[in-house]
Amino acid sequence: MSIVFQSYLGYCPQRDGVLDLLTGTETLVLQCQLKGIADTTNYIEVLLEVFNMEDIAEQLVGTYSAGNRRKLSLCLSMIGTPQVLLLDEPYVGISTMARKRIINYISALQRAAKMSIVLTSHR
Repeated sequence: MSIVFQSYLGYCPQRDGVLDLLTGTETLVLQCQLKGIADTTNYIEVLLEVFNMEDIAEQLVGTYSAGNRRKLSLCLSMIGTPQVLLLDEPYVGISTMARKRIINYISALQRAAKMSIVLTSHR
């Protein structure tokens, strides 16, 4: 896949590919750097707040619950505000309250950025 095309695409796979030996913050910083985002601090703080992950951000991803790994994968897919967002089973393992908050955030982001979203779910 070309680098130009990848910049337009955000993807949250059904099975996460996050690195267990990085913290949540390190994972998000790495993704920001790969996407060419220079000022990562504010960007990451907003994502951590929206996904209610501030308390675990400095913990190793390998210690995360399945739901928190899922939320981190969702965060990663939204970095850089892609034009197309592909979400495969995005809410598996996420509590109802967290799911509602995430849906509201994704909906607001979709309207503001005129983003196309393809979402698969068995619910």
